[in-house]
Amino acid sequence: MNFVDRIVGAFSPAAGIRRVFERKQYEAVQRSMNAAKPARSTNWKPGTGSINSEINSGLHIVRNRSRDLILNNGYLKKAVKTLVSNRVGTGIIPKWEDPKVKALWDYWSKYEADYDEVLSLNARLAQLCRGEIESGEILLRFHVLDDPKLKVPLQVQVLESDHLDSFKTGRNEMGFAIAGVQFNDRGKRIGYWLFKTHPGEYTIPRDMVSEFVSAEFVLHFFDAMGRPNQVRGFPALSCAIWKVNDLDEYQEAHAVRKKIEACFAVFVTSQQNDMRIGVPGVAGQSDPGLEDIGPGMVHYLRPGEGVDFSSPTPSDGYEETTRTELRAIAAGSEVSYEQMTGDYSQVNFTSGRMGKLEFRQQTEQYQELLFLPMVMTRIVRMFVKVAYLRGAITKQEMPLSFTCPRVPLLDVQKEALGYKTLQDQRVLSRHQVQRELGYDPEEMDAEIRGDDLAPQLQPQTKAATDEET
Repeated sequence: MNFVDRIVGAFSPAAGIRRVFERKQYEAVQRSMNAAKPARSTNWKPGTGSINSEINSGLHIVRNRSRDLILNNGYLKKAVKTLVSNRVGTGIIPKWEDPKVKALWDYWSKYEADYDEVLSLNARLAQLCRGEIESGEILLRFHVLDDPKLKVPLQVQVLESDHLDSFKTGRNEMGFAIAGVQFNDRGKRIGYWLFKTHPGEYTIPRDMVSEFVSAEFVLHFFDAMGRPNQVRGFPALSCAIWKVNDLDEYQEAHAVRKKIEACFAVFVTSQQNDMRIGVPGVAGQSDPGLEDIGPGMVHYLRPGEGVDFSSPTPSDGYEETTRTELRAIAAGSEVSYEQMTGDYSQVNFTSGRMGKLEFRQQTEQYQELLFLPMVMTRIVRMFVKVAYLRGAITKQEMPLSFTCPRVPLLDVQKEALGYKTLQDQRVLSRHQVQRELGYDPEEMDAEIRGDDLAPQLQPQTKAATDEET
């Protein structure tokens, strides 16, 4: 309370209280706006455009940098492999109610699904996941073929996001387009403008005229949980790109410095002009000068000559600096420092398990909210539709659920006991536990029933053990 407040309060206590109250509110507003003060953000000028304007303006630059770093930086390469192996692993299995549909899906996904006839469907799923991490988005195109040899005449083709014609932007006869994605007048996504060949392909003639492909036959996979109305994807590693590049330069500079430190250099000082290194000796001179050093050698210098040895200053803090930077890069790559580097010297079992649980939660969120609805559901729905029209199945039924990659246990005995306790307390069913661990309950039950040694390997109950005793 200042002098004026006290004077006003002496004549009108109500007005004085109101002045103090309003001043406190004003100070609170001022504190909350510190982040907007220009004194602390002189060089900070964020964009004000929409998410699509910001992405499309620099997408190709960031995408190319992301690909280059993943190709040439071992840490990012390991981070991407860790994400793909945990999110997709060796494949995601749909749970079919009809065994015939399950058998048809298994055959199609292994032998017929790939348009290039190189990989299985599960391998293409891993490629989709990797492409979304690396480039921010990736395309999968459905091809319905007229081939009587195929049990299900459907094949899928994975395309890089470069096939999208980013210059197709603006209004047209079908509505409007944003960066190669076509919308109708109501703002519904109805198709894509795709190049027939990759724009960067130089080995074959290129046709840089894009063609419209209906959204029914194109799967556009990107992180759609970003800002609302986002049309294109952005590389997930964009926030770590500069840190990775700076760390590469720092490590290269450190390696060069260490090479210089390891070199043994000698500097000879002399007052004679004809005694410089590389200058031939004078004719008839018995000692033209020594330029090599050998073990146990004794050599006498002339008057006025001296010898200095190089002693580069050693650099300290390299390991600590590198570890700090790698932690920041790992955070931007959505993996832990230990997963990215393979360095587990700073953790114990408890801290390692805590990191694993948090990473598992992020992986499950990615699977349940992105990969399953945007990728698996689309592929399965198209498979069911084409198989039904072909007459391979009698009704169009979607799978009941999906089984995601198996979760490795850190301590099998302790964690298995925990699952058993949850199952005994009716918190989880046996099939839920099997699916959570990445197994197909039906296949596992069938294998157990068909195992002739299963009765002999059953663990003894406590009652049976007491009777034998």
